[in-house]
This record gives sequence, C-alpha cells and structure tokens, in this order.
Amino acid sequence: MKIKISAIFSIIITFLIIINLHILDFGDYSGFFRKFTAVISVCMGCICFFSETIYKHIKEYCKWYNIWMIFFILYIFLKSLTAYYVGRSFLYTFLSYYLYADILLFYPIIFVLTQQNSNKLMRTICFLTIFALILKSIVWWFYNFKGLDIMHYLLYEFGAKWVRNGNQRIPAACFSGVLFSAAVYMFFLPKKFLYKLIGLILITFNFLYAELVFQSRAQILSFLLSLFVVILLSYKYINIKRIKAISKLLSLLLLIIIIFIVVNNQDFQNLLHSLNDRSIAIRFEAYNYYLKLFAKNKWFGIASIYDITTIRGSQGNFYTSDLGLLGELFNYGIIGFTVVILPFVRFFYILIRNKRNNTIFYIFLVSLAVYSFVSSCLSNSIYSFRYFFAMPFIIAFFEYFANAKEKLCKNQNNIC
Repeated sequence: MKIKISAIFSIIITFLIIINLHILDFGDYSGFFRKFTAVISVCMGCICFFSETIYKHIKEYCKWYNIWMIFFILYIFLKSLTAYYVGRSFLYTFLSYYLYADILLFYPIIFVLTQQNSNKLMRTICFLTIFALILKSIVWWFYNFKGLDIMHYLLYEFGAKWVRNGNQRIPAACFSGVLFSAAVYMFFLPKKFLYKLIGLILITFNFLYAELVFQSRAQILSFLLSLFVVILLSYKYINIKRIKAISKLLSLLLLIIIIFIVVNNQDFQNLLHSLNDRSIAIRFEAYNYYLKLFAKNKWFGIASIYDITTIRGSQGNFYTSDLGLLGELFNYGIIGFTVVILPFVRFFYILIRNKRNNTIFYIFLVSLAVYSFVSSCLSNSIYSFRYFFAMPFIIAFFEYFANAKEKLCKNQNNIC
C-alpha cells in the first residue's frame, strides 16, 4: 500500500504539535524539543519548496508568504550582522534565532490542507490542545491544593517563582487562540445543537483556564474582545439569519461571563484600577527602561547588542514579552517591527477583502485574527518563543481561506 507524502507530513506535524504543547514534558526536554522542531521544520519546508511535485499544489497559497519570509530571514541576517559589529559572534547570534526556523513549517502545513480534508488538521489541533489544557489543569490542581508535583517540568514551564495570589501558574497553550476561535465557530454552526453545546463548554473552559490556572488578565481581555468583534460582525456581514439569532444568545453569554468575572474575581476588578497593581507598575518601569536602551539602536532593536542580564534590568524582573508588540519593537527595532507586524496586516486585509463572505469559517478567522493581534499587543505575543510555533499554522489557515473559499463552503460544517 502506497503512503501519500501528505499523510507522512500530517503524522510528523501531529507529533510536533504534541511536543510543542508540552504533553511529553516528563523531563527537561523543552529546549531539545524546540531545536528538534526547528530542524524538522527546515527539512520539511525545503522538501516542499524544492520539490516540483509538491510545490505545484501549494504555489498559489505561497505568493505572499514567500515575500514575507524573505524579508523576515533578511532581517534576522542583518540583525546578526549588527551584533557582529558590537563584538558578538555573527554565527552564534544567527543560530540563536533557530526558533524562527518554524516559519518553514508553513509549506508542509499548507500542503496537508490542500491534499486532505482541510478540517482534519483543525480537529487534531483542537483535540490535542484540549488534552494539554486539561493535563495542565490537573497538574496545577494537584500542586496548589494537594502539594503534589506530578509533572514537574510542565508545572514550572514559566519558572518556579511564577506565582500569583499564592498559586503557581501554568501558561496557556500556544494553540489556545485556535481552540477558542474553533469553539466560537462551533457555537455559530446552524442546525448543530450538540456542536453549539460543545462550543459553549469550550468557550467557558478557556475563560476558566485563563482565570484560574493561567491567571492572565491579558488573555481574558483577548477572549472578550474576540467575542465582541465576532458578535458585532455577525450582525453586519454574515448573511445567515440563524447566525444573527445565535449572536444574540452569544451576546447574553458574553454579558454573563463578564458579570461572573467582575463579581467573583477581585483581581479582575483591580484591572480597572491597575495603576496600583505591582505587575502593571513593573511594566511601566520596564517601558521606560527599554525606551532608553532602544534609543541607542532604534533600527535593529536591543536583543542583538545587549546580553540577557542587561535586558532584564538590575533586579532581573523586566521582560520584553510583558510589553507585547511594544516589546517586539524594542527587541527587533523599527525595521524588524515592520516585518513582524505584516502578518497581522495580512490577516485583516484578507478579512476585509472577504467581508461579504457567508461561510461560517469566516467567523473562525475573525476570532483568530482579533485574538492573535490583541494578545500580541498585550503580554502574550505570538512571536514569543513559547507561542511562535502556532504562527505558521495561523498564517496557513488565512492563506488557505484566501485561495480555497469554494472548498470551505462545502466543508464548513465539519470542523469537529
């Protein structure tokens, strides 16, 4: 029996998803897994790009991405060259950006989307992300309420001192935005009561995880704004009466969630008076600190010319990742920031160009674009090494939608 190359790619991609969701973190393997992912991404990306048999199937989907990737790689090269002129090794600096080799994973992803049921990969991501979040919740509960460390390296994914309100926190999965958007999509499916119920449960689960386990106000705000925009656009652009009716129910759900959070969570109330919040105060201090460093290398940023000790400040409590896209500006400089912001511009361009599209998959993309942008503007940037693995998948979904709307019309009810 002949095995299709797309099936092999699909299996490999699934394994990469598993290890990047930290499901197999039974030891200190995260660094190795990131390097392994980078190597496999380069290998599969090169196979797709240089194989005429494969590339002919994905050529139409890669036009914008090819241009953006050239600019991105060129920027990394120039950034490494800048480091060389301030006394750091060019090769060492260039190789230190191995994480971004994951961008080559776009090519096998888009190939799998074109050769298989486009929703199969989506289902895989959602099921594995659900499993990962449940696993993290269990590990979190056992440690904080029973004092048992049952999966040490998953528990301390962000470090042993990552504590808020007396509880150890565990971050969200890199595909949390994809899962949340898929849940919103399911809730909007017409004549699919079971899917609506599952979607409602998953939406609630995402909020509870963000509130209790992750304890991230940034993620909660990202979820809320994503829901708000979906509801708003469902009235204006989605030409399906049932969807408009569902959006009213979703509006009520959103209101209930907001009331629940505000009434039951003092920490969320503090967000309204966050000038006195220590974590917010540190962000202001970090902003002023990075602004001074940034002034010395505006075009290429601070990451290539300062060591980690300097970047984290004298007390070691400053992180550019806490500043979202502003942190990316400080890290990458004006040139680099222009490059990293382009995917978001592309997302919204595709959505605006297809604003009259009546496929429900459009709802998924709206939610995903808003979540990705807002979370990146806050403190969960998609360019963070903890979340970047999801980037080629998100871009692939948008490029596939932009070029295969007819297929999506046929398969739009089969996401789960």
